[in-house]
Amino acid sequence: MRFKHFEGKTLSAARAQVRRDLGEDALITATHDLGGDGYRIVCALEPKESKRALKKELQSDGNEQQLAAQQPAAQQLSPQYLAPRQIAELSRALAWHQFPFEIIEEVLDNLTQQRQRATNEEALEAALERMLSFAKLEDLHTERRALLFFGPPGAGKTATCVKLAWLARLARRSVSLISLDSLRTGGAEQLEMYAEKIGCRFFHSRSTQRFERLLRTLEPQTLLFIDAPGINPYAKEELSQLQDLMELRVLLPILVLPTWIDTQAGIDLVSAFRMPDCRHIVLTGEDIDRRLGRSIAIARAAALKLTYISPRPHIAQGLELLDQKSLSHRCLKDIPASFLATSRASLRGQREANQNSSSEDMQASNNKNNKQAAQQTSKPSLSSLSCLSSKDTRSRQELADRASAMREIVPPPATTTGAYRIAIASGKGGVGKTAIAIGLAHSLANLSNGFSKNLSPRVLLFDADLGLANIDIQLGLKPSQDLTQALRGACSLQDCISRVAQGGFDAIVGKSGVASFAELAAHRVEKLLEDLQEVCSSYDTLLMDLGAGIDRTVRSLTVFADEVLIVVNDEPTSLTDAYALIKVTLRRKSDARISVVVNMAESERRGEQAFESLHRTCRNFLHYELSLAGVVRRDMQVVEAIRKREPLMVYAPGSDAGEDITRLARALAKSS
Repeated sequence: MRFKHFEGKTLSAARAQVRRDLGEDALITATHDLGGDGYRIVCALEPKESKRALKKELQSDGNEQQLAAQQPAAQQLSPQYLAPRQIAELSRALAWHQFPFEIIEEVLDNLTQQRQRATNEEALEAALERMLSFAKLEDLHTERRALLFFGPPGAGKTATCVKLAWLARLARRSVSLISLDSLRTGGAEQLEMYAEKIGCRFFHSRSTQRFERLLRTLEPQTLLFIDAPGINPYAKEELSQLQDLMELRVLLPILVLPTWIDTQAGIDLVSAFRMPDCRHIVLTGEDIDRRLGRSIAIARAAALKLTYISPRPHIAQGLELLDQKSLSHRCLKDIPASFLATSRASLRGQREANQNSSSEDMQASNNKNNKQAAQQTSKPSLSSLSCLSSKDTRSRQELADRASAMREIVPPPATTTGAYRIAIASGKGGVGKTAIAIGLAHSLANLSNGFSKNLSPRVLLFDADLGLANIDIQLGLKPSQDLTQALRGACSLQDCISRVAQGGFDAIVGKSGVASFAELAAHRVEKLLEDLQEVCSSYDTLLMDLGAGIDRTVRSLTVFADEVLIVVNDEPTSLTDAYALIKVTLRRKSDARISVVVNMAESERRGEQAFESLHRTCRNFLHYELSLAGVVRRDMQVVEAIRKREPLMVYAPGSDAGEDITRLARALAKSS
């Protein structure tokens, strides 16, 4: 069985694509709410050979009434013993763990190929066994006796080294702990203390030459657990030290990586280490982040074998073996029940509504045929449903039952309406993002008359430059509560909304120079997006002024947005950095809607030329067609407005830049 997915901004749009491509009887196995990205529907496709064989057999007989009798043959052609509800629940569980969609799709494909009934854990275990590689401690010992644990700073290498040494000591093996850490204060002393506690020898080597001499003196039967210093692979000096060690072929490198690391950042990190002999990975920090999808995706992309996982920080509690059974159990435990299924009352209401509507259609068409179908036919199974085509002569009652069954398998999430989300970003700082964002907020508010009938602003401006926020400075705002307080949990995001009376819009501002918020952890970014989605649901437009660059927060907010405006100028560095931002955005969201604003252009023609240069590069290397949202001409009135801490559209609405921003706002209003 194969799978095909359909995506749309709304659930109705995604369903329309399903009906257009697969017909009304499409077999839906899962529905995913992508948050700000819309919805994804996954449909199962039966192998063409099975369909052709069944169709040929029925046509040769020439008797349509034999279709019911041929159902067992259809099941033999495409055996399916997993219940549809199981497949849907497993899909949702993997989505909760933030597995990439490509892996979820492959798991589902493996699930539908299983030939025997199984529980959710057993089915997922069999699928993961086909897709991933695992290794045990004993397997590592047979390869080489010296295990080198390396990774980025703070990954938990020392604790992992001690925990594995403790497991070996419990197996009555001769063990020695070796520290190569000459960078971290107290690092070697900490490992020495642990060595004394678990009853093994300890050595500290500060250079590759000393370490090489030490290896010659140790007994061959002794297992060596070596703690490397935390290494930044992007720092050439630190990386060269690790590569010098790897010239000693007796070492077996094992990567230690925390579970909370971002998928793409982790893949880039592993690639930067450039360790061709590294084939194993240990995961740490499960007690902090229980979602395993990112780590599994990194291990699979780097072709690494999963070995152990650290569920708790305490040394005495050790590590746990990470095999297909353990991973399957972890993927299914502790998931909120609300994530796996919607309320039964909602399902009952949907079924009753469909039964009522279908009964009216049934009476209007053919009562006799429908009664016979209702008596002879029960709800079809997953395999039998997939063998039906839109040209079947079965009764409309059966089609209604089938639709009801599919809704029960994967109930659609409730649709919500909210603001049209626009992210204003740039690869390079200093290109005028904030001035563009404030001008657009003012212009869009004026286009919608600033206020609705209930006198509430319809445009919200969000300062998402968490490290260098400056919207409050340019607008002269001094809010009692800002974004930094909300991120600390001192108040809600709703409490941070400030009214910009002279502009007719609302704003959420931050505080400049707060380094701790420049790079939020993944779970904090996720929480921020949830709060932001709730807050902006009462607005028509959300404008997000992002920080420059491609850090985690910027990447998450560009995916969260309905449209991304990349602000550039005609400098080569600005265009190069913008290309990098577009590339990263498309990697995470292939159907992203991206357009370009050329700011501070000497003329409209010069702005168009700068855009064409970037557009040509994206078309040739990314196969993506950029669109030009607008050109904003260089204007000293913008500088004067910033100095006076007034919005440009208040200070000089008739200026060249003001007219260009107004034109840009009209274009955005039409496209949204």
